[in-house]
Amino acid sequence: MSSSWRARAGGGALVVAASACAASTQPRADAAAIARVASELGARTRGAACARSRDELVGLTLAEWRARPGSGAFDADWACVAIADDVARDSMAGCTPAPVDVLSRPVTFARRVQGELFYVGLDPREYAYDLVPDPAGIGVEVRVQLTGPLAEDRRRVAAMQAKMDRAAELWTAHSPGRAVHFRFRAETTDTASPHFEVRLYEGDGRTPFDVSWSEAWSWHLLAHEIGHMLGLDDEYGQFKKTWGHAIGEDAVWDRDVTDKVRWFGCNPSSLMCDSRGLGSAPQLYHYYVVLRRRACRVTPPDRDIVSP
Repeated sequence: MSSSWRARAGGGALVVAASACAASTQPRADAAAIARVASELGARTRGAACARSRDELVGLTLAEWRARPGSGAFDADWACVAIADDVARDSMAGCTPAPVDVLSRPVTFARRVQGELFYVGLDPREYAYDLVPDPAGIGVEVRVQLTGPLAEDRRRVAAMQAKMDRAAELWTAHSPGRAVHFRFRAETTDTASPHFEVRLYEGDGRTPFDVSWSEAWSWHLLAHEIGHMLGLDDEYGQFKKTWGHAIGEDAVWDRDVTDKVRWFGCNPSSLMCDSRGLGSAPQLYHYYVVLRRRACRVTPPDRDIVSP
């Protein structure tokens, strides 16, 4: 699969493109630094690593849920695994400022954040968003240009905007102290310097977040997909979950959340684990990963960039 991505500098019209399958190098991460950050965020660590592995956590969580369904006894362990992946797979992996500074310091000037996340540890895909001053303390904005015939219908665009508004409300509501205000905007032209350009289509199929969106997607699913635009990875095991879809396990997942743990290998209370479960929400570490980048040196994509 290939994908093009767009970058604009300072609101101008600079456009660059690159193949998502071009040769790229996984960023280097400091395991001890990531473990320190995870611990400061309340995650459970052991030395320079997480206290428990993903496979251990699946077994422990299933055993716990037989006695106490939905118990959060291992949430701190799941958080460590997710933080480690999100930071280590980031093109800004070497940047791990203290969480207390990241989560409490307001934004004093607008900045565009742009980098790459090695999606599921393999496929480098761009993330991009703006950090802006806000009365609440920090503003985060993502602008998505919708394209294609459906995007010419103002009612359809308005319906997508309504869902994006609800997605932004979810991200705002779960932010630390509600001090981070999210705005997700549907655009139909490039005059507002959109961060992404996606084709709007009919149906309910799942496609890469930076290629196309279905008008049938729920607001909650959009909150998950925009999470990728903010540079957050899927927390589930991509290949096992895909196989589950192929054999029709979806129906069981909808009835039994424990089956999601078994197949997904992540914490269903996290939005980046369970995109369809309405009980899932952004976690504290998600805000750290997104907001920390204002203190990071921008790392350009490690591949040739050519003008279209």
